[in-house]
Formats: sequence, C-alpha cells, structure tokens
Amino acid sequence: MKAYAFIPARSGSKGLPHKNIKPIDGHPLLAYAVGFGKALGVDQVIVSTDSPEYKEIAESYGGPSVRGGSGRRRQWRYLDGRGNHR
Repeated sequence: MKAYAFIPARSGSKGLPHKNIKPIDGHPLLAYAVGFGKALGVDQVIVSTDSPEYKEIAESYGGPSVRGGSGRRRQWRYLDGRGNHR
C-alpha cells in the first residue's frame, strides 16, 4: 500500500494574506511543509492549491501539485491508487 502526504495550500487566507508563501528564514512557509512531508518517507507529497504562484513554489521544492478550484468544496483533489487525478 502506498502512503501520500496531502498539503492544502489555499491562497485566500483572511487572517494573514498569502501566509503560505511568507518567507521564514529565507524560504516560504510552504517549503517547510513540503520538506516535512518528504522527511516522513511517504511515497509522494502532493500540494493542493488554487494559485499558480503556489504551484510553482511547491514544485520548486519537490512537491508535485494538483490544481484545486475556487470555493471550499472544490479545493480538495485526490489521486486514486494509480496516481490518476479524480
């Protein structure tokens, strides 16, 4: 059985706008989430986001991403057991 780490990275934070890409010690917050997921030893770390900018950042740190739509219900995207988006 494969294990996946899913990281939600929505761009619409109300409390602290764009908190997922705020730099902390030279790296965006999202980079630390991707790094932690990779350190867990899971088969794949997947970032779900609604932002092309967040997507680029996630992928530059080694976290493949899937595009979530707008609205809370459409944010989450899943991969089936064969890695297909559904």
